[in-house]
Amino acid sequence: MKGTKIRVCKTFFCQTLAIGVKLVRYALEQCTGHGFGTHDRRGRHPPANKIPAANLDYITQHIRSFPALESHYSRQSTTKRYLGADLNIPKMYELYKTEMNVKGLKPEKIGKYRQLFKCEGLAFHKPKRDVCKFCIRFENLPSPTDEDIADHQGHLDRKKQAREQKEADKNESVADETMKTVCFDLEQVLPAPCTNASTLFYKRKLSCYNLSVYDMATKDAALYMWHEAVAGRGSSEIASCVYNYLCELPQHVTSVTMYSDTCGGQNRNVNFSAMCLYAVTHIPHLERIDQKFMESGHSHMEVDSVHSAIERVKKTGPIYAPSQWYTAARMARRARPYMVKEMQSSDFLNFKDIAVKCIKNRTKDYSGSVVQWLKIKHLCYVKHISNLVLFKYDLNSPEFKTLDISQTRGKVTSVVNASVQPLYRCTKPPSISTAKYNDLQDLCKSFCIKEEYHAFYKSLPHSGSVRDTLPEPDVDEDSE
Repeated sequence: MKGTKIRVCKTFFCQTLAIGVKLVRYALEQCTGHGFGTHDRRGRHPPANKIPAANLDYITQHIRSFPALESHYSRQSTTKRYLGADLNIPKMYELYKTEMNVKGLKPEKIGKYRQLFKCEGLAFHKPKRDVCKFCIRFENLPSPTDEDIADHQGHLDRKKQAREQKEADKNESVADETMKTVCFDLEQVLPAPCTNASTLFYKRKLSCYNLSVYDMATKDAALYMWHEAVAGRGSSEIASCVYNYLCELPQHVTSVTMYSDTCGGQNRNVNFSAMCLYAVTHIPHLERIDQKFMESGHSHMEVDSVHSAIERVKKTGPIYAPSQWYTAARMARRARPYMVKEMQSSDFLNFKDIAVKCIKNRTKDYSGSVVQWLKIKHLCYVKHISNLVLFKYDLNSPEFKTLDISQTRGKVTSVVNASVQPLYRCTKPPSISTAKYNDLQDLCKSFCIKEEYHAFYKSLPHSGSVRDTLPEPDVDEDSE
């Protein structure tokens, strides 16, 4: 009957229900006498070693206090945001410990800081480095195929060809003063201000740019410098700096050979080609321009020595404003100092407009084949054939392919009759974001920036519609 106790064999009972004796004993001990056990009391009290939620909040707030920017090109494919290249987790953790000590609180260990950092979807911006992804990929292949080996050997051959041709062109320009061989490159972004003050890590800074053109025969260099409130650093801006250099060449120079990396957004594009066509047509003494590209991942050039010299000068003292970067560049080499031109918004020309008006065909060569711009290694522009662009996919190829830029049914404006207009004729120069402007004003108020530069930062144009992003990537864009 119900409620009647019946004695059974313990072993038989446990084996029938497939349970252990310990579970039976525990159930009897926790029984309330009404057929139910007591409530589970586990999880009601936090573990003795659990980190308080307030401490975790301190870490999260500290990580979020650093300005993080979105990528310029990959906003649609990723939500990851990037911190400055001058930061890393150990450095951030040291700043966190300092802040906690000031508050009289005990900091957590770096492992917990690193764990919460990863949860924020952050990464550190890595500026351009001459590291060949193609070579690294080949070295990491577990068992390369014959095709992989052949592709890699072709890559190394192209690297050797580019360096040999650069050396040959350099020697020719030494022997012939009518020929000029130069290499040019855009230095990685120079931040202003740039000091050792820890406060700067938490603030956005003004980006300064330097396009250096290096004469390989004379070892002279021309530096074109500006900051982001003057102009951007797109293809028209880069082309404007190189055009300025070409206009300043001596009258006896009739031929120029230019070497650069393969960055498609800056110097291997139709806008830069439009500049070369315009220059060879409108500069009276210039008869020919050759533009050659180093192999992707192996674009080390003599112009890199200019950027290294500027970096060395930076270490001698703090930089508070763009004007000090310009001074540092002038002081970077004592013997035969570099020529530095401080670019203004009016100095930048709209070569995109020239490309739209004058270059109607950019896809098919004379033979009807598709022009693969990302594989071009040599472009040639000649004064008396201003409607043609000569190009090669192989630097050692004996013959050029031909692109007729006027092959179209519509109306074409000749480069000879075209006139280039200022880039910012109809639009205002770029503004910085309001968030960046406010950060710069905070640095002025805290005197992390010297008082003599406060008026400059206060005068910077700013807008709430401007979005803070990482600068356009200047990495090589070969599609080998």
